Formats: sequence, C-alpha cells, structure tokens
Amino acid sequence: MCGKRGLKELLKAKAIGYRALNVIRRTKLVKVMGVFDKSIYLGFGRRYLVSMVENMDYMTPYSILLEVDKSFKSLGVRSDTSVELKSSALVFDAGTLTVGLEKASIWTPPSYSLSRKSIKGVSQIGLNLRILRDAIYTCPSREGLVPLLEEVEKKGPLKLFLEDRDATESTLSHRARPAVEAFMWGLFCGSTSLVLDKASVLIGLGPGLTPSCDDFLAGLMLSLLIGGKAIFGRKSTELSFYGKVATLVSRLARGKTNVYGESLLIQAKSGEGPKVVIDLIHSILTGKPSEVASLSRSVLNIGETSGADIATGIFYGIRFLLSKLEHLEVQRIDEFYRET
Repeated sequence: MCGKRGLKELLKAKAIGYRALNVIRRTKLVKVMGVFDKSIYLGFGRRYLVSMVENMDYMTPYSILLEVDKSFKSLGVRSDTSVELKSSALVFDAGTLTVGLEKASIWTPPSYSLSRKSIKGVSQIGLNLRILRDAIYTCPSREGLVPLLEEVEKKGPLKLFLEDRDATESTLSHRARPAVEAFMWGLFCGSTSLVLDKASVLIGLGPGLTPSCDDFLAGLMLSLLIGGKAIFGRKSTELSFYGKVATLVSRLARGKTNVYGESLLIQAKSGEGPKVVIDLIHSILTGKPSEVASLSRSVLNIGETSGADIATGIFYGIRFLLSKLEHLEVQRIDEFYRET
C-alpha cells in the first residue's frame, strides 16, 4: 500500500500497554526515534519512549502491539518525523501511516504470585540456570557480554579474580569485567556507594541499539527484584536494598547512555520489561527445564546482542540469589537439628 507512490498505510493496534496509554493521553509532542524490522520507537517529549511491536513476547507496559505482517521498515516511516494523536489514532507524517487505537485492549503484565513456597528448590533452580547458560552460549555474536560468562564458568570466579589481566585485551567483556565483579561484590556487601560507582562505569558501555551493559544491568535488576520478592518477602531489607539500587541506577542512566538504554533501565526499576524476559525469570524460579529452554531461545532473539546480554544479567542475578537461598536452607537445617 504505502511507499514510493505516496499511498497511505492503515494499521490497527491489538493492545496498548497501560503506561503507554497514560503517556499518549498526556503528551502531545511526539516524534519517531527509530525504525527497525520488528519495532518502531516513538519519543514522547523528553522523558518517555514507547515501542510499537508485532510480537507479544516483546510487549512491555510502554508498548503498542500492532497487527502487521511485514517489516516495519517497509512502511515508509522515517526517524525524526512527527506523529499526531487524532481521534484515537496515531497519524505519522501527514498521513503516510495511521495506527488506529480505538479497538486496542489495555495490556497489563501477567500477575505472578511468587513466594518461598511457590519457587523450586536450590537444585532445580540450579538446573534451570544451567539450561539458561547453555542457551546463552549458542548466541553467535561475541561482541557483547557472553564471553564474560564463558570466562567465569570456565576458570571459576576466584581464579579469574586473582589472575593478571592482559593489558592489550580490548574486548567489551574484558573492559567490563572489573566493574561487573565489583558491582556484584557491592551487592553482596550491601554497599550502595560501591554499586553506584561501578554502575557509572557500566552504563552506556558496549555495542547495540541498547548498549550491552545496559541490557546486562536491566536483566540483573529484574532478576533481583522479582526473585528477591519471592525469596525474602515483599517487606524484607534485601528487597528494599535491591529496589533502592535499581532506582538509583536508573537515575544515574540519565545523560550517560542513549534513550533506549535509559528507557530499559527505567522500566527495570519497577520490575518491568519485555514480557518474554519476565516470563523467563519466573520460569527459572518455578518452571520446568523444557519451559526454561524455550523461553531462553525467545529472549536470545531480541536484537543482535541485547537478548544474550539481558540473559547474562539474569544469570548473574539468579545465581546471586541462589547463593542466598542456599544459605537460608543451611540455616533452616541447622535450626531443625538444634530443636531436635
């Protein structure tokens, strides 16, 4: 329909995220930030980024799900063009594309009720985590943080920490590793200052539409917030600390990364992100290995390196929580024997 002859394209929205709806209702200044095969990003004012997607897996509270059977790049929409809201429709660049919103359902993320009783035991979560790790290794690109995970798994965290670093090595994983290690140590010690100091090094670092380290931090924060709530409880000091860190990291991202990385970290602080990413975290904690494997593959399909980097962050976060859970189970066993 549309394209070189100036014909117009009309698409219908199937669903609109509840946060995207609120943004559209109160923000009039809209422009196209980026056009890609599977998504279009709209900037609302200076603060909000709304994605238009064709796959429910990638739906977030800041997304609009469209009925479309072609690449978004073929729609004739260009970056920096203006968008207007007219009669329950988003009208692009004098009508070259119109997205009807009137029949779209309001989408909210699935409600998961997680608790210590609903999650699997240490051994099952550990198995699910290994399945995620093996899936990450299938990522063909090594431009992101996959080599970081490979080095830790192959050599072990202690040996890797103690060995001398090659000063001539310039890969992203090599540059990011010291900050990642110190960031995780800050989480373990409960040191907000150390965590933020190292987050300032990581934010905006790496290739991709969303910088690799932003993806990593988002996956890490999401796993800590979702898993932390299940393991420690909603009112625990641990979850409060993770929430504080996620909020401060998202604030730190302003001006230190691009609009895509900032938007991802802003969503992560609220425990929100692409549906398939949230599903994967829940599956690792509660699901079967086959389900974890399937969702892992879907997450890896996000972008060139983004999916693998998000998954690497999830691996780090769940592994961190798993060590905490192991400690709690040891305490429980000790208490049992003391009582008997």
